[in-house]
Amino acid sequence: MRKLTILLLIPLLLLSGCVGQIPGIQTGAKGGDISVSLSVDSTEIPAGNPLGLSISIENRAMMPIKNVNIFITKPEKWTQVSGPPSFPDIQRDGIWEGIWLYTAPSSVMVDTPYKFYARITFSMSTSRGVSVTLVSYDYYKRTGERSKVSTQTPDTGGPIGIEFGQLGQMSYMYSGQGATIPLKVIISNRGAGKAYVGNEPSSTNLNKVKFSYTGDFFSCSIPSGEIVYLMKEGSVATVMCNINIPANQVTDIKTISVSVTVEYNYVYDLVSPTITVRSTTY
Repeated sequence: MRKLTILLLIPLLLLSGCVGQIPGIQTGAKGGDISVSLSVDSTEIPAGNPLGLSISIENRAMMPIKNVNIFITKPEKWTQVSGPPSFPDIQRDGIWEGIWLYTAPSSVMVDTPYKFYARITFSMSTSRGVSVTLVSYDYYKRTGERSKVSTQTPDTGGPIGIEFGQLGQMSYMYSGQGATIPLKVIISNRGAGKAYVGNEPSSTNLNKVKFSYTGDFFSCSIPSGEIVYLMKEGSVATVMCNINIPANQVTDIKTISVSVTVEYNYVYDLVSPTITVRSTTY
């Protein structure tokens, strides 16, 4: 009866590629509005019996998850029966779930433990904006109003985060001199996986993101469109930037809007609970 129940899932799987998650033992990871999990329907089965494996990806970020790929490494002598036909983009507040069906080896002489390994990769981007209000020194003397970071929107979510930070007190614009206002951009990996660029998460591509920005009078130590390397085991990078106001652009009040975007691929590695295949040899 149990074998029949699992096999009845195959037509639904082939039609939709997205089914309800198999109840059972689950492993997974979350962080940065993205959750991934791997479930198996049982951790103990007789030799030669089927096993259902489910992978779920949930997106709570504002940006879509694109180019999803899932690579499953099955144990030796296991046979794959079926798997999802495609991996669609996952939009905001979307959940994708897919099922793979396998058959355990039938020639097990003693109870034997096995594990499945899954690698999930996808593409994503994160953006964040900040508005800086600068005042001239003459205006400050007349009104007492100071230069400040006036607004800072939350980033769009995802495993890679963006923050803006001031370097010391915000200074003023000076007539005939202009101003240089330092601003740092902090890029952090808040997920449980790794960012990378290129087609594969290889040693040369890992812990890297593509960095770009827009904004008048704004420039950074890393040119827009270049690669930023995340230090400390892929956890964080700091990019030093400046708002440069030319002398002929000084006014009483000037508001500068800046937007930063990082584009990246991301990889999660998951491992299943131990599955014990019981020998049917007596």
